[in-house]
Amino acid sequence: FNTAVDGQFSSSTANLQAVAQIFDLATVDERANGPVAVNLQLRGQQSPFDLTSSIAMKSGNLLGRPVENLAASFAGTIDGDRINGQLSGAGRLNTKPVTLSGALAVDQSSPAAPSLFLQDLIAEIGSTRLEGNLNQTQQGLLVGRIQLNSRDVSDVAALALVEASGRIDGVVDLSANQGLQVLKADLRGSSLRFDSYRLGALNLVGTVVDLFGQPKIGATVKAQSISAAGFDLISL
Repeated sequence: FNTAVDGQFSSSTANLQAVAQIFDLATVDERANGPVAVNLQLRGQQSPFDLTSSIAMKSGNLLGRPVENLAASFAGTIDGDRINGQLSGAGRLNTKPVTLSGALAVDQSSPAAPSLFLQDLIAEIGSTRLEGNLNQTQQGLLVGRIQLNSRDVSDVAALALVEASGRIDGVVDLSANQGLQVLKADLRGSSLRFDSYRLGALNLVGTVVDLFGQPKIGATVKAQSISAAGFDLISL
């Protein structure tokens, strides 16, 4: 592991670069190997300054799945309490293409305005596509919609070093109601596997009120061919 910071930063000028490197992920988790580099640069003569950051894994594997030139980056500007820019990503995981795009903005200048905007997010990882928009208010509540379509979640799960597989499709809606976080989900899945758990089919429609406090959950769940903790059920 290695870190380095070089340059200077003030209110009128910026010429700063920070780099962190993990020479082999296997030293952190034996389920992965290969080098990872994180880079941040701040440049400019006056605000707004140019801001770029990236995380990259040139080669290696995650849960035995090969990685080729996998990278995600942000390119934009920073102006006091405001950050604006574009997200991008590319590479291959398990020989399948990975892409990322979207707009990211952070604004802490006004307590009455949302503090984070994630717009036009599109992430494609193998056979999984995630898209949507998400805002976070100054109160920490999330507002937006995320749509998930995945023929097989195994590759995206490998990014989190989690063994999982199966098809899942659906929509998650996030909203704020009287100062409480509300989550609504409509998800359908088949041939799902996570660790020792198995689901032949899943249909879930539910709502969670006060997600970050004292959650109140209302849901309708239909499942078939269930295997969990040594028990097998035909349906639920």
